[in-house]
Amino acid sequence: MTKPASPPPPACLVLADGCYAWRELKQPIWFHPEPRRVAAFAGVWDISDDDNQPSLPLLLGPPLGTRVRDAMPIVLPAESFSAWLDPALGGDDAIDLLVSA
Repeated sequence: MTKPASPPPPACLVLADGCYAWRELKQPIWFHPEPRRVAAFAGVWDISDDDNQPSLPLLLGPPLGTRVRDAMPIVLPAESFSAWLDPALGGDDAIDLLVSA
């Protein structure tokens, strides 16, 4: 008997005015939108079955600049907020939405 597939964790928006990325020499670089405003990072949230603690991982994508190599949080444009937060959003559609962000 196979275990039934669990539903994907609920999507969320994580609001921030920027994020740090690290260069090879361990130097932080502050990335932020210009003009300065709040950005919405794509995230998911869940409650752990083991210890009932919440978790909120950010979804990562390719770096936003050439000065860093690490993945960075995916910034969603305002027109994608409703679609990202829609509980009916399927896996393939979610991937398409994130790739186009």
